[in-house]
Amino acid sequence: MDLTLEQDELREEVTTLRAGVNMIEGCSDER
Repeated sequence: MDLTLEQDELREEVTTLRAGVNMIEGCSDER
């Protein structure tokens, strides 16, 4: 198992999740 590949995939998922959270927070801030 390639750990670096696993870390890259995790990092991508975290970035995607953070982007989603930022979008949700931005929407709630506009109210």
